[in-house]
Amino acid sequence: MEKARPIESTPALSIVIPSHNGRHFLEACLQSVFLHRPPRTEVIVVDDASKDGTSQWLRSTYRETRLVELPSPSTNSGGFGWGYCRSINAGIKASTAPIVQTLNNDAIVTKDWASEALRLFANPAVGSVAPQIWLLREPGLLDSAGDLYYLFGWAANRGHGLPLYPEVMEEREVFGACGAAGFFRRDALLRAGLFPQHFQAYYDDVDLAFRLRWAGYRCLYTPFSKVYHRLHGTYDHHHPEITYLIARNEERVFWTNLPGKSLRQALLPHLLHVLVKVVGKGLLGRNPSAYLRGKLAVLGEVKEIRGQRKRLRLLAQQASFPIHFPFENDPWMPAKLILHRLWQILSSKEVRYVKSWLGHASVKRDRCVCEDLPHSTLAASSPKNNSELMAEKIPSTEAA
Repeated sequence: MEKARPIESTPALSIVIPSHNGRHFLEACLQSVFLHRPPRTEVIVVDDASKDGTSQWLRSTYRETRLVELPSPSTNSGGFGWGYCRSINAGIKASTAPIVQTLNNDAIVTKDWASEALRLFANPAVGSVAPQIWLLREPGLLDSAGDLYYLFGWAANRGHGLPLYPEVMEEREVFGACGAAGFFRRDALLRAGLFPQHFQAYYDDVDLAFRLRWAGYRCLYTPFSKVYHRLHGTYDHHHPEITYLIARNEERVFWTNLPGKSLRQALLPHLLHVLVKVVGKGLLGRNPSAYLRGKLAVLGEVKEIRGQRKRLRLLAQQASFPIHFPFENDPWMPAKLILHRLWQILSSKEVRYVKSWLGHASVKRDRCVCEDLPHSTLAASSPKNNSELMAEKIPSTEAA
């Protein structure tokens, strides 16, 4: 029989970092985590069938980490390993602390990032906490201030691509936490069913946010927990298979999780939303066929979706707290998306014309076309160097 751990050695926080061929990102990520982690924190790295020597490197360099290794898939996975969801679930199951943070391998944490989030779990109704996430490669721009969900079936990172503004310096309830750096109550995760492994990756955190809410839990956002995120460090978002996954999982979330009344209300706006995106991707040349294929894939999953909706009703019957869905219900958002797509199309054509003209002029001038140098390391594309990021303290509301 295994001996019980002494109380003082029992972890208070488990940080789970999934990684697939991401050793080049892990070094900066782990350096920041071990520099700023609070006492009684365990760090778990899940190696998703990497071929870059991640496991061997961790054993020799970061012996304090708990390593969970997933074997290579026996079937063709398209070169993506088992996928984010299976990896992160393996780490959550291996964790021992009451609070779990899911952290992407291309993220860097800052001073006090964990303590500022952990204090909010004093409220038993809080199932997750969303930190303030900044874009690592675009200085001064936000990646996420919590997840939003629009009633017509579109999830968005609150504040993405925007500079700091007053609303994101206030603690408030949001729909869900971004899986790139979200904090979760472990018991709530187990009760809700963890991340959806059949999703593989993308929209998985939105699906989980829905199930946590069906179980009665709330999600709070705090601006005093700060994380930097490189974004798209593992997967190529121009790959048709990634476009397919995003489109398919977006539909799965919509048809599976919305309450019946909300689903009926959102049906027509949702179809308009899908039409706008299909047309926009077609005009921009961004894998429209893969996107449409993903949308249509759910037609073969009707039986499974019905079963999942029944399980959500059972989850709701056992909820310990009142169920609440803070949907965004901007009636003009579909029109805004249409205008945004048109702007993308016009901007894309203008950029291509300018690049073509500049390239032609350069060739005429000195027979040499300048190219962007590749960024081979994480530090090369950071808004600040890693040591500055790791030493940075969260700004107070007054300072912002």
